[in-house]
Amino acid sequence: MNDENFDEIALPVSPCVRLCCLDGESDVCTGCFRSIDEIRAWAGSGVTEREAILDNCSRRREAHYARYGLPPHLREA
Repeated sequence: MNDENFDEIALPVSPCVRLCCLDGESDVCTGCFRSIDEIRAWAGSGVTEREAILDNCSRRREAHYARYGLPPHLREA
């Protein structure tokens, strides 16, 4: 890739769903599943860091759903 295309790289979008509530045990948001440190770091993170954060969110979300079940709006009717 040349320098002219560098500005065209899109950063991953924030996983924030505006339902912020930190889990008291782990300091992880139960809306987006980011840790408080990841939330703080997001704005200054590049592509690689954001992708790593999103991977962490996915793992936490899956573990949460495995433990507590899917929320009602994600269950099949």
